[in-house]
Amino acid sequence: MRICSLAPLLLRACLWLALGILASPQRGWAEVPDPLDPFNPYFDNPAGPTDDALKSARELVNEASGLFVDERPLDARTKLLKALEKEPGYYQAHMLLAGYYIQHVGHFRLALRYIKQAQALFEKKNGTPPYSSYLAQNEHKQILYLLSQARLNLDDYQGALATLDQFNSHGYFEEWYPGTRAWVLMKLGRLDEAISVARLGVLSGAEGERSLNMLGILLSMKGE
Repeated sequence: MRICSLAPLLLRACLWLALGILASPQRGWAEVPDPLDPFNPYFDNPAGPTDDALKSARELVNEASGLFVDERPLDARTKLLKALEKEPGYYQAHMLLAGYYIQHVGHFRLALRYIKQAQALFEKKNGTPPYSSYLAQNEHKQILYLLSQARLNLDDYQGALATLDQFNSHGYFEEWYPGTRAWVLMKLGRLDEAISVARLGVLSGAEGERSLNMLGILLSMKGE
């Protein structure tokens, strides 16, 4: 069993969250607290109240993404679970929980459940692919990425390949794709195809050293 390209997994997810996709509404001028006023209720916490019960699912997911970036995954998980208590259909929370269980826990079956639920909720809101919206395309790419990683780590190589085929069929591409596809093809015993994909990854500069290492492994298996 192998985890492919997981280190940047949640960082990728958090980056697109931070780009304003889930940004909270801006506070008005009258709501800005004075951190130097000892009589202000915000004095001990200039960021505002910490009671998560007062926050929306959107705000909790946004905070969770920041906690992942700050390498506080358990706190992030708590925020995400609270978000789902408030709004069970908030698919972005399901997506980040899937990434959490893949990268930080290694509970791939639970990750698969979360990402399948995220996919169903995403399609309920956005319809079936293809998507014209850049935002919808980005979220769809992330869902397929997480789905392929969960299946790969459960040794469901055929299922992982089918997900990668779907990713490719929509014209998507990310740096992790050639190395992951080559690994899956290798696990399925399709070495020649795996070598071709790995070579394309090296030529395209996708994940540089990783693609080169993958190609080296495959060529050694072929005795070349």
